[in-house]
Amino acid sequence: VVIGIGLNLYLPEDITELANAIALPQNPSRNQLSGLLINELLTKLPLFEESGLRDFIEIWRNLDAFYGKLVTINQSNKQIFGKMLGINDKGELLLQDEGGTLQQFCSGEVSLRLRGGDV
Repeated sequence: VVIGIGLNLYLPEDITELANAIALPQNPSRNQLSGLLINELLTKLPLFEESGLRDFIEIWRNLDAFYGKLVTINQSNKQIFGKMLGINDKGELLLQDEGGTLQQFCSGEVSLRLRGGDV
């Protein structure tokens, strides 16, 4: 199993609302942060193995900076616009499209940029 995690440790100060949602309260060293992540993984992976995402969905929703926001999902040569509604118990992104239909996505790029580059 390979687990990939991407973190922006040192964000510029001119980043707006989203940075406040994901900024670390202090600047830990990379080694310190790696150790903390490994410790968390060692305690959470057995729970995930037992129950999947089910026990993590509520935590995810509370920390999801895109929840309820209008987003664009880019897939190959198409774009889907709508409101981001978190993830389901399979880890698929939930999007209510412009027609009100709830769609599920397991791949694609999510952007807060709407049509024409408007935010």
